[in-house]
Amino acid sequence: FTLLSGVLLIWAKAAKAESNRAEVTVEANRKLYNSNCARCHGADGKGNTKLGQETGVPDLTTSRISNAKIKQTIVDGDGEMPAFKEFKAAQLNSLINYVRALRR
Repeated sequence: FTLLSGVLLIWAKAAKAESNRAEVTVEANRKLYNSNCARCHGADGKGNTKLGQETGVPDLTTSRISNAKIKQTIVDGDGEMPAFKEFKAAQLNSLINYVRALRR
């Protein structure tokens, strides 16, 4: 019984640590998105900002573009959207994951 209790305690601590890491990652992704994308796309991704409406940005909550297209759009820009070539691979992946998470 003691061994089982110890295993369960270790599992519970590992699960809590994993949950905390996931929360930190989601928060980091949100901050990256908010500091670079929300000005036009809005914090909710719907594009209901003044700039978003002026430039006709897509509603990211209903968009079904692929990860590759999201990456290409971020790196190369699109229409009035500037290119964000300075992002590292990890940042691009974070933004792609965040944009996908905005989908309903």
